[in-house]
Amino acid sequence: MNDEDLIHVRLDYNEGVMAKKELLQAEMSLLKMERAIEAHHSLRKHELRIKLKLYNKIKKTKSEIKKIQINLPKIKIKEYHKEGLNIKLSSKSQSYDKMIENQLLDIQNKLDSLNK
Repeated sequence: MNDEDLIHVRLDYNEGVMAKKELLQAEMSLLKMERAIEAHHSLRKHELRIKLKLYNKIKKTKSEIKKIQINLPKIKIKEYHKEGLNIKLSSKSQSYDKMIENQLLDIQNKLDSLNK
C-alpha cells in the first residue's frame, strides 16, 4: 500500500464510541443469527429422524397387512349386470313399498279431482 492510498478519517470521541457500539451490536446480531441457524439445523435433523422412523413403521405395517391378506380366505363375489340384477326384497319391504305406492296413488287421485 502506498501512503497515497491511505485515507484518515477523524472522529471525535462520541462518534468513535457510537461507531464501536454499532459494530458490537452488529456482531451480537450475527452471533444470534448463527445460534438460530444451528438450532434450526438441529431441529431439522430431529424431524428427519422421526420421519425415517415413521416411514419404516409404515413399511413394516404394510408388509404385515399383506401377510394377513394372504392368510385370509378368499371370497368369490358374483358380478351383477344391470339387466341381470334380480334382488328379492323381503316381504316387509315389499309391503311397505306397496303401501307407499297406494298412498301416492290416492294423493294423485285427490289432486286430479281438485283440478276438475
